[in-house]
Amino acid sequence: MNPLCRRLSILLLAVFTGFGCSAHASGDPVVGMAVPDLAYDQLLAPEARGFLGADGAASVPINSNRVLWIFGDTPIGIWKGGKRTGPMVRNTIAIQDLSSGAPGEVEYYWDLTDRIPGDFFHMPTWEDPHWLWPGTGVSHDGRLFLFLSKMGEGSGPDAFGFQTVGCVLVIVENPLDDPLSWEMTQRDLGVGNDHFNINAAAMVEGDHIILLGYADPGDDPTRRAATLARMPLAALETEHPGSQIEYWTGEDKWESDSAHIAPLFTPGTTETSLHYDESIARYVSVSLQPFQEKIYLFTAEKPTGPWSDAVHIYDVPELTRDDNYVAYAARAHPELPTARNELAITYVVNTRDFWSMFSDREIYFPRFIRVTFETE
Repeated sequence: MNPLCRRLSILLLAVFTGFGCSAHASGDPVVGMAVPDLAYDQLLAPEARGFLGADGAASVPINSNRVLWIFGDTPIGIWKGGKRTGPMVRNTIAIQDLSSGAPGEVEYYWDLTDRIPGDFFHMPTWEDPHWLWPGTGVSHDGRLFLFLSKMGEGSGPDAFGFQTVGCVLVIVENPLDDPLSWEMTQRDLGVGNDHFNINAAAMVEGDHIILLGYADPGDDPTRRAATLARMPLAALETEHPGSQIEYWTGEDKWESDSAHIAPLFTPGTTETSLHYDESIARYVSVSLQPFQEKIYLFTAEKPTGPWSDAVHIYDVPELTRDDNYVAYAARAHPELPTARNELAITYVVNTRDFWSMFSDREIYFPRFIRVTFETE
């Protein structure tokens, strides 16, 4: 099955309904409606040759002038006869250079072993049947720590013939060098499956990495909530960092057993963001129910909550133009230069009509919007 079908199908499993969540915070900031961000909107648009679009679009600041972007399934090649023509790989990256100001310049990368385009992040051996999809990541002490989803073939029919089998930590020792020369180490964290993972979003908080994840109650993926885990920064230096992961269980308690993990808010999602916004003195996360049009924003005074009710900030306009269009992967990007009380957010539009994507220049790349917070 085509990898893009797999990516769409994993998101289809995340069409959420309710899941009990913690009490909501009072006195939350006023959030305005989002608008298209004209400064950034074409930043990651398909090129005439090379990068032809992708989904995912997780961003990790390397330093004040460089941002790493991690993409999922990516067609690589040229526009020929009005169509994307060339191979599709399961993940690629880009480096955004902001040294000359926003929106900056972007350069894309994928593996070129033996001059064959391939996944930028791949398993240690080419014989390994698993692959990696975007997750989240942080920059700390001059290195990158990326938490990617480990995927494998599944027993489901057609587009559901895949399964999430884990979470892999990729450590990049020299992120300021050319990405094709990066020194990378992988650590399997020993967590993650079709109904639970820790890598939807991440941030450094004190001496820990805070990991926003998701979980289903029992085995029902249609009732998914956001969850919280943490890992000591010191664990990143060990051979088995996953053994030191703790999970937020509510009532001011962290435990090593994920069985008691507490839901934070709904809808939870496999692809989101988490950051502290100084302009409103709140932690912020975003959510988009995959294949639906509404993008929501949540805020809290602490990562553990209580989190606000969902604030509806945007309706994806593309979905009104074609019944086959779907939207997913809403993420905030606080590292991008904006006004103090504004925040850049991306989402991706795709189509259920798989083959039509290749001839549609208006979809299958990250679109940017900007939301404004009302501050005193």
